[in-house]
Amino acid sequence: MKHSALVLALLFASGCRNDFELVVAPDLAALVQCAPNGAACGNSESCCSGRCVGALCVENTVCGHEGDTCAAPDDCCSFLCGESAAGSRVCKNPSGCSSDGQPCDRAGACCSLNCDVATSRCQPGLCAPAMSTCNNAVQCCGSVCMGGKCALPAGGCHPAGEACNNNMDCCSTVCRMLAGKMRCAPLDGCRVDGETCDRPSDCCDGQCSVQPNGASICQKTGGCSVVGEVCPDDMHCCSGICRMSDDAVLRCQPLAGCAPVAERCAVNANCCSGSCAAGGDGVLRCAMTSCRAFGDRCMKPGDCCNGVPCSVGIAPTMRCLDGAACKADGAACVAPDQCCSHFCLPDSTGARACRSTCAATGSPCTVSGDCCVGACGGEPGRTVCLPSSGTDGGVVSCVGGGEACDPATTSCCAGTFCAPVLAGGSYCVPAVQ
Repeated sequence: MKHSALVLALLFASGCRNDFELVVAPDLAALVQCAPNGAACGNSESCCSGRCVGALCVENTVCGHEGDTCAAPDDCCSFLCGESAAGSRVCKNPSGCSSDGQPCDRAGACCSLNCDVATSRCQPGLCAPAMSTCNNAVQCCGSVCMGGKCALPAGGCHPAGEACNNNMDCCSTVCRMLAGKMRCAPLDGCRVDGETCDRPSDCCDGQCSVQPNGASICQKTGGCSVVGEVCPDDMHCCSGICRMSDDAVLRCQPLAGCAPVAERCAVNANCCSGSCAAGGDGVLRCAMTSCRAFGDRCMKPGDCCNGVPCSVGIAPTMRCLDGAACKADGAACVAPDQCCSHFCLPDSTGARACRSTCAATGSPCTVSGDCCVGACGGEPGRTVCLPSSGTDGGVVSCVGGGEACDPATTSCCAGTFCAPVLAGGSYCVPAVQ
């Protein structure tokens, strides 16, 4: 099958994309006829990468890098498209911070914890802690410069970059050596309660509040803690799951399948209750009905609608589930307990169905266990399987078009998928050119 025919077949299979649909590799009935990178070529069509330069096939990374404009997750190599400090939609770093050279308006926005006042760009260095001399809030770790001195924001705990003596001084609960000084370190992903922020989407709880001293910090509402927040035990989390994260901190983890009451959401289909509604704080959360819906968290049998039992299933928490026979691939579900495969995966609309296999990179997911490779992350209610993290400053590593890949372990860059070729081996092939 010619490469152009492959492209047309893929377009037919995937259909037109909207803002929330993702390129997912279809099952191939035949091997792809194309040449890998480094092979001789007469035209771009003959290359697996879709790019022929100087009579040789060369790598073609069709996705955007950090800071590039985007409209949807699959526009980005990281599969993370979110708001920049200026409010535009750009490809984001999965660490929740910006790399050196990226625009910034506060120290806490940068992975280095240093935003250069003159250029408004992240650069190597470290922000100034409380009581240091300052003439601009951007210089200060807490984003507060008062009377020529940096000050702490009004959150109580110390945000990233501030001096600390022990873990409990810090909002992140991590106090470690940074640039030869004991400082509070930020956590990956969304910013927890007390950290500085630019806008609500920076924060795990979805609230970025301006303080009387001018600083903007993440603040959680009363009640249970949502996914991403620091937690002492299961009872504090809306999901009922408080576990050690990759950054070695106890944080609330998502519940596999539908989201329980009080968890953040994007559409009704995200929630076990079937209702995603904005509360008094304007943040979309899964709303409570008169009783706990099928799949929702519960404490005792009487909590569940229609007499459904309250029991511990695959997830390490109590939820409303019955003991019915497991469902086959394609059947609607709200929790992995219902599926024979134990994969209950969402589609681009949030609707869930039992699937026979794990989710590919870029596909919708709920928990990292849904993903074949990498972790599940992104905006609440619209999380996708992210590529595996590299070591180059925390920037996501993915394999570009035309490069060799392993379907089971490789993260091909957005817009490409891993496919076997006629000449032998598997390579990342673009879905569109």
